[in-house]
Amino acid sequence: IISDFENGFYAMVEMFSIGLIPALVDLTEENTDRTPILPNSNKQTTILYLLFEGYLEEVEAQLARISIICSKFTGMDIGSERSEEYWVKRHDSAFRYKERFIDRPSSEWPRDGDFGTSAYPHVAIPASRILEYKSKSYEILSKANIGVKEYSSWTKPELFSMMLVNMNLTSTSMEGFLEAVDELLILAQDLGGSMEYVHGVGSSLPHLVARELGVGMELLKQAKATMDPNNLMNPGNLGM
Repeated sequence: IISDFENGFYAMVEMFSIGLIPALVDLTEENTDRTPILPNSNKQTTILYLLFEGYLEEVEAQLARISIICSKFTGMDIGSERSEEYWVKRHDSAFRYKERFIDRPSSEWPRDGDFGTSAYPHVAIPASRILEYKSKSYEILSKANIGVKEYSSWTKPELFSMMLVNMNLTSTSMEGFLEAVDELLILAQDLGGSMEYVHGVGSSLPHLVARELGVGMELLKQAKATMDPNNLMNPGNLGM
């Protein structure tokens, strides 16, 4: 555990800068009562999950260097219990998706409104601007009365995610909620990054694709028209 996201992020950046790249790395700041508290700290505690693979001697060397780096940035090892729990439950969201969609006929799928109170933006931004993005995102979300259940940086420092919850919980607030999410995605673009690094941009964010690709959008349209003149392949995806 580390005193705050900023220190955890600096530790993560230093690891990667010297070529020390764990098999799994997940820096997570959660708004939960389960988050352990560092002694002599009143800051929001952040958890840095790390997994290593390789020869025993290699893993031991990585652990030794990681301990030095994390200690430098207020980190403290709390043992393997939380990491083991994380590892066991890492596929739970996929299992829930399978239960709600894959195992059911489309007529029984949850309605769109069932998902209207949360969002999970995943953006890719130069590592040097991640903390700036987090700070500006907080300002945007506070004005819109949107809560953040989790901030996280997965896999590498350039990848940043947030789990958002609409605190207003009214039908009239949904438009403002979606506008705030779009504002976060546009901010990622303006900071030299991409609005999405995981999920289907073409079907979920087509209204922002042209803004991100610029002149590349016209090249895609020309290529699409050449290969698919009758527009049979995924019509409407990517805003084309």
